[in-house]
Amino acid sequence: MVIMDLDANKLSGKLDVSFWDLSSLAVLSVASNNLTGEIYPDICKLTSLQILDMSDNNFVGSTPNCAGELQLYFLNMSRNSLSGFSHGFINRSHITVLDLRFNQFIGSLDWIHSLSQTRMLLLRGNRFGGQISPNTCHLQYLNIIDLSDNRISGSLPPCISAISFGYHAHDLDFETLFSFIVFGTGFSSMDNDDPAFTYDTHYDLQGFTFFNLMFGVDFSGNMLSGEIPLEKL
Repeated sequence: MVIMDLDANKLSGKLDVSFWDLSSLAVLSVASNNLTGEIYPDICKLTSLQILDMSDNNFVGSTPNCAGELQLYFLNMSRNSLSGFSHGFINRSHITVLDLRFNQFIGSLDWIHSLSQTRMLLLRGNRFGGQISPNTCHLQYLNIIDLSDNRISGSLPPCISAISFGYHAHDLDFETLFSFIVFGTGFSSMDNDDPAFTYDTHYDLQGFTFFNLMFGVDFSGNMLSGEIPLEKL
């Protein structure tokens, strides 16, 4: 396994195109730097990549359409200035942790019901709109879903209180994925600005404490209307 961790430095400028010729790269973190520019389609060449953390930089534009070639399990692009998220950037049947918080993403959330293996879905602080599909309730592996501070409207689907929050302690694929993460950044920041839904994103992934104990839904700061579903309340 090839790991490149450039987290928390003072790197600036654009990532050179030759950067994406590292075809054997499995883990890449360039989080917490001053990198700029767009994310070029050449990133799709990194077909061995499983973990990608580009958070807390100044990337702009849209994510490229990799037609599902990237087999990412962990993607963190939070705290940038990205404005377009291509659903083809990730393979939705693989992604386990998806963090797109604090960007400028727009569009509906019709695609999230196909995130069949996702444990943690963090979309806070964007411009996503539309309604929450009832199909979201069928994401059986979800531990945390945070859609707060967007432009989501309509009513809550009646099944929302029946989300199973199905942490699978004996999920070997999940254990294998996180057991080799040696850099502690994961999600690059701690959300101290929202005491109602705070999670310390610096944690020991080998212990699984975070995923064992944290379960929750945060839909605050949207334009939801109608009655609160009574199922299982």
